[in-house]
Amino acid sequence: MACGRTRLTAAGSDRKNIHRHCKENQLTRMRIEPRLLPDTLPFLGDLPPLLTRLYAARGVACEAELDKSLARLIPYQQLKGIDAAVDLLVTALRE
Repeated sequence: MACGRTRLTAAGSDRKNIHRHCKENQLTRMRIEPRLLPDTLPFLGDLPPLLTRLYAARGVACEAELDKSLARLIPYQQLKGIDAAVDLLVTALRE
């Protein structure tokens, strides 16, 4: 035991359980697929080249699509589940 933590060992049947657990986790892992870059990269302002490539691979075509100002957000009334989310926040703040 070091630093107050219990030391885990993989001996005997425990080793089989750990191996089975790892196999189960592999089945539920997300599959990552590469995205293709367009032939020409869009002009996205003064972004670093890496961010330009990432955004282009995700379909961002112009700098306006990166606008995060309040005017570009959808109205809060259109957010799915907004009423339930507000109720949860109010309950949490009161506790």
